[in-house]
Amino acid sequence: MPQRPTTVLRKLGCLAGFILLCLAWIWAVGALHFAFHLPAVLALLLIPSFPLACILWRSRRRQIVGFLIGCVAVVLVAFLLTVRASNDRDWWVENSIQPTARFDDASGLVEIKGIRNFQWRGRKDFAPAWEDRSFQLANADSLDLIIEPLGDSEYFAHSMLSFGFGEDGHIIISVEVRREKGEEFGLLPGLYGQFELMYQVLDERDALTLRALDPKANLYIYPVAATPQFIRDLFVDMLEEANSLVGKPRFYHSLRSNCTTKLLDHMNQVIDRPLAYRKEVLFPSMAGKLLAEMDWLAGDLPYDQAKLQARSVDRVRKFAGDEKFSDKIRQHE
Repeated sequence: MPQRPTTVLRKLGCLAGFILLCLAWIWAVGALHFAFHLPAVLALLLIPSFPLACILWRSRRRQIVGFLIGCVAVVLVAFLLTVRASNDRDWWVENSIQPTARFDDASGLVEIKGIRNFQWRGRKDFAPAWEDRSFQLANADSLDLIIEPLGDSEYFAHSMLSFGFGEDGHIIISVEVRREKGEEFGLLPGLYGQFELMYQVLDERDALTLRALDPKANLYIYPVAATPQFIRDLFVDMLEEANSLVGKPRFYHSLRSNCTTKLLDHMNQVIDRPLAYRKEVLFPSMAGKLLAEMDWLAGDLPYDQAKLQARSVDRVRKFAGDEKFSDKIRQHE
């Protein structure tokens, strides 16, 4: 005999509630591990405990367990919301200086302090240096999206923007985690407020040669078809955000506030028709294809050929010591 619609809906509702509670339980266990340092072994043992309890126990006990899990998740969320980001920590050297910008509206000049310009001989072997530079906004003439895939991933990557200002040169802005000594980046810890957010302003040679040190690294430099006004507005908007972090630090978040979602947020501030979040934002290794689909990729090549041309890691290594580094890495044979 077929089941009545109300019975089917009730069962679907129970299934949906069970799935939501399982997700809440997994999130809560993750918070206990990453934010409260519960040993990983205990965390792994706890994850299947709730689903097993629901399967083995009778209905009344399931309801009690579900209610307790909901309470635990609410308490953990409330606690994490009380934790505040800080600029006063023992940072890795490369993350120790926050850049700041001063804008002269009359002359259109931007003065940036704390531009990182390290010489990298190895990931742990470098000569630290920070510089102050000035850029004339009227000279803005190029914008590049730089993609560094994580390993061989076709989905996950780090993304940066390189701004060109004619004779003033190129400068990179990269949204990153600000790591304390002893910390290493991880996607999962980044969901629980374990890293502060940082806007690095970098000499182009510093940013790219560091990443090219990994023999398995890939780098793609996609030229963006953008007007000078768009480039200027985007540059200023990102620097204003960097300034705000000096007085009001915030946490990095692996989903909501990462290198790519923040770039999209800034772009949406300076274009008339904001872009919606889509798979190329969640999976930034595909961002070059998004530029091509939106006709934002400079040049007339099909995307597959443009991607091959954009692959730049070999040129970065070859011209690492060249005076005209930024020009040479953009020359295609």
